[in-house]
Amino acid sequence: MTLYGFSSLTAYSTNATQEVADGAGIPAFWTDVPVPSIPDGMFARWNYPDWVITDVEPPVPPVIVEPVVRVDQTPPTVIA
Repeated sequence: MTLYGFSSLTAYSTNATQEVADGAGIPAFWTDVPVPSIPDGMFARWNYPDWVITDVEPPVPPVIVEPVVRVDQTPPTVIA
């Protein structure tokens, strides 16, 4: 059985596929419903129980920025 992936953040198709044994469970953010043919300029978004074709571009996922800690920083002074 072929599975089709979609983004956990946006539900848009990731164009990823994977083969699993028939009767195997379907992992989160995958479906066994094939992605339909998508015209140029359009996108597929998973909306259970089927794909929706839309002209709305997938939103850009947020970027996680790690805080920068300098080694030479002194800890804050605690005033009691």
